[in-house]
Amino acid sequence: MICVRKRFQTDSLRWIKIGAILAEAKMGELLKPIKRDKGGRPKTDPTSGTSLTELQKTGMKKTDRMRAQTLADNEDAIEEVITEGIMENELVVRKESLPATLEELKQFVIVTKRRIDAHKVQIAAIERLGLSKSVYERKIKEAQYMSETVLWAEAKMGKLLSDIDRNKGGRPKKTVPTSGHSLTELQKTGIKHTDRLRAETLSKNEDAIEEVVEEEINKGNLPTREKVLKKVRENEAEKNRELLKRKAKAYTDKLPLVVHSDFYDYCMNVIEPNSIDHIFTDPPYPKQFLPHLYSIR
Repeated sequence: MICVRKRFQTDSLRWIKIGAILAEAKMGELLKPIKRDKGGRPKTDPTSGTSLTELQKTGMKKTDRMRAQTLADNEDAIEEVITEGIMENELVVRKESLPATLEELKQFVIVTKRRIDAHKVQIAAIERLGLSKSVYERKIKEAQYMSETVLWAEAKMGKLLSDIDRNKGGRPKKTVPTSGHSLTELQKTGIKHTDRLRAETLSKNEDAIEEVVEEEINKGNLPTREKVLKKVRENEAEKNRELLKRKAKAYTDKLPLVVHSDFYDYCMNVIEPNSIDHIFTDPPYPKQFLPHLYSIR
């Protein structure tokens, strides 16, 4: 309830501000047709006895009139500022108020991915036609925002999926009466096994999501699930390398003898006859080397 109320209050205030800006622009549009006195004495207001121009009769200050007319002449700038303001504030709200159920999250991800694809087509068209840079940048920001939101939605799906009981063996718990097929609780979600694993990986690596989002947005690219999973693999590989380094430093046992030499020459000149108990090798070798192997048996 607190989250819903907070979101409602935030959205209401934001749209009130947007409405005020649009109203001022409309006022500026209505002020344009009003005739300005070109000179001489202004007309006299019979009710007050003071001389007022038509613009003065509107009751608006000159500075306010000029600002309103500037807004009316720059509707593209208004649209750009409004879009940027929504993009900056919406992400926090969206992460807090993502759909609560798996089914709703699935639909949300599907619809948002389609919107991203549509934005990609628009971005390509803007580049091809050489349209304004501001329009291109706005579309990129919108696509980046939607891509990040999809990542957090899939991560939330992974968290919900990890909470579902897995059957440890035997037959699935329930049989679907309509199809006659036995399905586990996870299979009933309708999410493929690979997609479930990926979603659960995202849910366990939120730091990687944040890292990829920051990197890709700075590059002007879209953050994607594949890039996050690649980052997770890289981070795990780095952890494993560091672990092996620490183990190597702590290894105090006698190291085995490692000889880097020609196999045949070393065996024939150094190894004593009948002193080899076991040969561990890794064939296949090129055929021309096989006689050497058999000659030292």
